[in-house]
Amino acid sequence: MILYRFVGRVRAIFKGFFFTRLNHPYFIGKSLKLNLQNGSYIGKNIKVSDNCSIIVWPKPFGEQYIKIGSNVEISRNVEIISHGGYVEIGDNVFIGPNSQIQGKGGVLIKNGCKIAANFFLASSDHDLSDISSGSLEREVLGNVIIGENVWIGANVTVTKNVVIGDNSVIAAGSVVTKDVASNTLAAGVPAKTKRLLY
Repeated sequence: MILYRFVGRVRAIFKGFFFTRLNHPYFIGKSLKLNLQNGSYIGKNIKVSDNCSIIVWPKPFGEQYIKIGSNVEISRNVEIISHGGYVEIGDNVFIGPNSQIQGKGGVLIKNGCKIAANFFLASSDHDLSDISSGSLEREVLGNVIIGENVWIGANVTVTKNVVIGDNSVIAAGSVVTKDVASNTLAAGVPAKTKRLLY
């Protein structure tokens, strides 16, 4: 009963946004933009700080949803947007402030990941094959998978078609354009494996 009353109050504050499933307890900061649909859900013990956006775009095509597991902390000024695709975030994940995750090509962030501030993940890109004929107007999609217990430093960018293996560390300021093996440290622009961690 308490949950339904709370959801009713939040609906009144964020008129026009739709909640498909909320479990409790959870904490929601100020100025949250939340639009979940198509089987999207948010798990238990969630903390979402101020000025965040968690949005499934209302487009009539594609497999689009956002699923967030339990014990997840999303810091201030974070955007998680389906862009016609999907974003799945596992349990016990931390996402640092001023980060953006775009799910157009599909994004899976597995359990236990820790992501520092100013993280940018784009699972789509523009077609550079023939710029003179307008290829930039076409988008190229590619899913991104971040394995379990991955640590990602501040100011990291991850591009489409990337798999980061379990228990890996991505150094601050890196741009990840290719797969990173499990249990490794990767750094640089573009990111390259520096050494094994185990």
